Amino acid sequence: MEISSLCESLNWSCSTILTNKGIVLRHFIREPLEVQNTHYLIAIDSDGCALDAMEVKHRQCFTPAIIEIWQLQQIATQVMDVALRINLYSQDRGINRFVALAKLFEQLSKDLPEPQRAILPSCSALRQWVESSPALSESTLQEALQKDGNSELAKVLEWTREVNRRVSSLPHPNAFPHVAEFLEKLNHLKVPAYVVSSATRDIINKEWQAAGIAGYIQHFYGQEDGSKASVLKHFSIASANSSQILMIGDAPRDCEAARKSGSMFFPIIPGKEEQSWRIAKYEIIDAIKNKSLDAEMLKTRESEFWKVLQRG
Repeated sequence: MEISSLCESLNWSCSTILTNKGIVLRHFIREPLEVQNTHYLIAIDSDGCALDAMEVKHRQCFTPAIIEIWQLQQIATQVMDVALRINLYSQDRGINRFVALAKLFEQLSKDLPEPQRAILPSCSALRQWVESSPALSESTLQEALQKDGNSELAKVLEWTREVNRRVSSLPHPNAFPHVAEFLEKLNHLKVPAYVVSSATRDIINKEWQAAGIAGYIQHFYGQEDGSKASVLKHFSIASANSSQILMIGDAPRDCEAARKSGSMFFPIIPGKEEQSWRIAKYEIIDAIKNKSLDAEMLKTRESEFWKVLQRG
């Protein structure tokens, strides 16, 4: 059966991706139950954007698990400092966990003096996988590990599972102020909202259920579904290019995904989350209601967003 026929029979969409290695890959996304054909369609990131969860996860889950799995207690302070800088306070904020892990080891190898540098693990296999895999998730990592049994990737798999275990044991995060009201207004206007995140779909679903706002969401997309840009492109295809798509996010990768897919971008500015959602609740909703939402009106907010991250 041809790929296109298989996609159609399974109700999947298929897009071609050209990697930075020049390799053409096929990426498949399972259709949600319904992609509504409306004038606007809203995609929302989760951690650090709608939910107040990003910092606590990196301080209590992601980084402590790195220190434990790779036995980096000797340089624990430096690992924590560099990891938080990359994941929270730089233009790499919000990147995929595996990309961030490779960047962390690379940066530590530059920052640390020679005696301490010697305890850092090799990350060549991790870098190669990050650069070549069509999707960066636990399942694709497991597939790569099954092919060559690389011990370095085995550690990465152990780490990501430990992160998920620790995250699942945290108290469920709350939504930022004004998020629920914003979603309620979208629902009243019959504008569909989707969550598009690089976290795992299971965790996203549980956290939004616990926050009491999952009922406003049409479908949850996680790291298992591929890049945010490919998911946004899927929305455009599924709506026959008739919907204007707005990506709401708190990280440069959210902005990048919007640009790659031809979508608009509204930033939730780190440190100003409540103010950002208040603006969304009033100004963005009014613009949607009047069908006047466009990229031009969002430029000032995006400019402030980049200034904040550059200062970080």
